[in-house]
Amino acid sequence: MNYTILGIVIVYLIVITAVIVQTGKKVRTYYDFALGGGQIPWYIVTGTMFASTVGGATMIGYVGSYKQLGLQWGLVPLAAFCIGSILIGLLIASRLKNLNQYTTADLFYLRYGKTARIIAALLNCLGEMAVVASMMASFGTMATGYLGIDYKLAMVIAVVIFYVTATMGGLRGVAFTDTIQGIVIFITVTVVAIISFGRIQDAGGFSQLPANLLNPFAENLSWKTMLGNILSGALMGMVMQSLFVQRINACRNPHDAKKAATANGILCGIFMIGGIGIIGLSAYFTTPPEVTGNDVITSVLSTMPSILGAFYAAAILAAVLTTANSLLLSVSMTFVRDFLGSFKKMEDKQELRVSRIFILVIDLLAFLVVQYADGVLAWILITYTILGCLAVPLYGGLLSKKTTPASGILSLVLGGGGAIVWEVLKAIGALPESLSIYHSIFPGIILGFVGLFIGMAFPHKSSPEQLRVVDCFIKNQSYHSPEEAK
Repeated sequence: MNYTILGIVIVYLIVITAVIVQTGKKVRTYYDFALGGGQIPWYIVTGTMFASTVGGATMIGYVGSYKQLGLQWGLVPLAAFCIGSILIGLLIASRLKNLNQYTTADLFYLRYGKTARIIAALLNCLGEMAVVASMMASFGTMATGYLGIDYKLAMVIAVVIFYVTATMGGLRGVAFTDTIQGIVIFITVTVVAIISFGRIQDAGGFSQLPANLLNPFAENLSWKTMLGNILSGALMGMVMQSLFVQRINACRNPHDAKKAATANGILCGIFMIGGIGIIGLSAYFTTPPEVTGNDVITSVLSTMPSILGAFYAAAILAAVLTTANSLLLSVSMTFVRDFLGSFKKMEDKQELRVSRIFILVIDLLAFLVVQYADGVLAWILITYTILGCLAVPLYGGLLSKKTTPASGILSLVLGGGGAIVWEVLKAIGALPESLSIYHSIFPGIILGFVGLFIGMAFPHKSSPEQLRVVDCFIKNQSYHSPEEAK
C-alpha cells in the first residue's frame, strides 16, 4: 500500500466533504438542489463544466492515444471540446438559458410535447447511468492500483463517496467541489507536462518524433473513425445534460451562461491539447514501445517523482469523482422531473426527497453491474454513444417552425434507435467490413434528419405556444410558460 498517495487522497476527501457540508446548508428547495438556485457565479460554473468534461478517460486514455496517434488525435479535443465548446458558448448557451428549463428532456417537452420528453429522458438516463457504472469501475481500478486496497472495498468506498458528493450539497455542492477538483487536476497535469516537455528536449526535441506523429493530418487512425469521434463529441456537447444544459441553467443570467461555456472551451483546449498532448508525446521517448493504451500513463508516472505520481493519481480519482457525481445528480433530475413529473405533479420537498433516494438506487445499481455483470457494461455503454443524436431533433425544433411534434418523436426514435442498432450490429459482426469502420453517429444523424422531415408531413402541427418557443430561442428572448406567467 502506498501511504503517500493514501494520505493525499484522505486529506483531499476531507476537504471535499467539508466544502459539500458547508454549501449544503443553503439547499432549501428542489431548485436549490437541482440548479443551485440558478445563482452560481459563471467562473464556478466554468470550473464544474471543465472538471466534468475532463474525466478519467482524458487523463488516462488520451495519453495513450497521443503516444500512438500523435497530433492527429489532437484534432478531436481541438474541434469537439475546444472550438466546439467555444461556439456553443457564443451561439447557444445564452439562448438555452433564456428558455428557463431544468433538463434536456424539458426542452423536448417545451417544443414537442410529453411523448418526446419521455423518449429523450429515457435515452439520457440510459446513457448517463451507464457512465456512472463506468466511473465506479474506474474508481475501483485506480484505488486498487494506486492505493493498494482491495477492489471490493474500493467499490464500497466509491458507493459512499458518490452518494455523499451528489446529495449533501446538490448542484451547488457539486459545482464548488468540482471547481476545487478542476484546479487540482489542471495544476497537476501542468506540472507533469512541464517535466515531460523537458524530457522531449533532452531527447533532441519534437523533431526526433516520427513524422506521422507530428503531422495532424496523417492517417494513423481511419479518418472515418476520427470524424465520427469529432462529430459525436461536438454534438454531445450541445445536448448533454450533466455537462452543459444543467450547468448553464445554474448560471445567474444568460450572459454568465455564455461566459461559462466559452471559458470552458478555452480551458479544455489548453488542457487536452497542451497538457495531455505533451505528456502523451513524451511517452514515445520514456515508455517501452510495447506499452500502449491505458498502461501508458502508469508507465509515465513510474518515471516521475513519487509525490508527483501521488498527486496525479489523486487528480485521476478527482476526475472520476467529478464526472460521477454530476451524472448522478443529472439522472435524478431526469427521473423526477421528466419521468415521474410526466404522470404526477409532486410538491417541492417530495421532489427533493425522491431525487436523493433515486441517486442511492442508481449508485447501488452501478455497484451491482460492476460487481456481478461487468459484461453488461460494454453493452449499456452503447447508449452513451447516441446522446449526440439528440442534437438533431432538439435544434431542428428550436430553429424551425416547420417541424411538428411527430418530427421530434420520429427523429428521436429513428436517430437514437438507429445508432444503437448500428453499434449492436457492429458488435456482433453483422455489419460488412466496409460499413463497420463508420462511427454510429453518422447513421444516427442521417436517420434523425429523415425522421425530422417525415414528421413535417403529419397533419398535427405545432401549437402556438410551441412556436413561441422557436421565436424566443432564435431572438434570444426569455421564455416563460403560461403557468409561470400567471
